[in-house]
Amino acid sequence: MKFVKDNEAGFLLLESLVTLGMIASIILFIYPNIVNWMSILQETKNNVEISRVFYEHSMDWKATKSFNNKSNGYNVQSSESLLRVTKNDRKIEVIIYESEFE
Repeated sequence: MKFVKDNEAGFLLLESLVTLGMIASIILFIYPNIVNWMSILQETKNNVEISRVFYEHSMDWKATKSFNNKSNGYNVQSSESLLRVTKNDRKIEVIIYESEFE
């Protein structure tokens, strides 16, 4: 019987370590970016949603009618010269200081 030394074992270990290092580095660089993109996406969705609610209420805004409405987490305040929509720490408002009609 002849003893044959396996020279491939060291190369397979080296190849596995290099592949593992590449996968780990990709995960370490890509994962934080994906999390950051998801938080930016959620913030943008919140901004669009509060703008949509503001737009809907501004179409029906009557300066002679005051109301305070709370629905779906949005607080809508309307008065003679103010329209404000708030949700948590986000706020959109319009204040009319002076108007002139002809």
